[in-house]
Amino acid sequence: AVLDTLFEEDWFRSAAINRVPRVRDFIASIPDMSIRPPMPPPLLDDKFGILLGASSILGDIRDLRGECEDRFTPISLAFVDVDGLKALNTELGETWVDSLVLPPLMRIVEGSVFGHGSAYRYGGDEFVLLLPSATWPIARAVLERLQNDLAQLQLAELKSPLTVSIGLCVLLPDAPITDREALHWAALAKRQAKTVRNSIAFVISSREIEPSGFQVLSAKDAAQR
Repeated sequence: AVLDTLFEEDWFRSAAINRVPRVRDFIASIPDMSIRPPMPPPLLDDKFGILLGASSILGDIRDLRGECEDRFTPISLAFVDVDGLKALNTELGETWVDSLVLPPLMRIVEGSVFGHGSAYRYGGDEFVLLLPSATWPIARAVLERLQNDLAQLQLAELKSPLTVSIGLCVLLPDAPITDREALHWAALAKRQAKTVRNSIAFVISSREIEPSGFQVLSAKDAAQR
């Protein structure tokens, strides 16, 4: 009778019962050692801080090339050279070009591969683009869009539209050349593109195809296709 009366008390009915701890409560409190530490921030070019620095290029080519080969997909490397930038430096002065022309130009370059590639500042007027899983048609579309976007850049300092000459090396899986050689072939293709200006010169390498000659696609050719 005493217990029945106790159980009927309001304070007893409203009392909260703490849950007995379970084993999984203790397991959940143990740090998950499988979680990877955060990746270090990318090394940006120390002069402008917009594109990645040139020191990262070869290491990134190696890593991305390995990941692409694991997935049996190609990787494309592009060397981008701004036409006439040296003359613009002479006309306006390097300080003006560095502060007024190059930053918006590099933001367009970075935006052209945002989300599906990487952009690096290689020198004063040269840039390198890495496009993983990009075949020649995909890389060509990206680079032609970059040419078009740069041509539409409007700055008071520019008397004519900006143009770029681009060398492209497409590496199919199991291509027999090294990472440094691939970058070299892209640079050679860029040199070939400079003879036409505002064009894309490309070379493709696979296990069966050694890079040899270049095919040049001018902006006029692209417009006709």
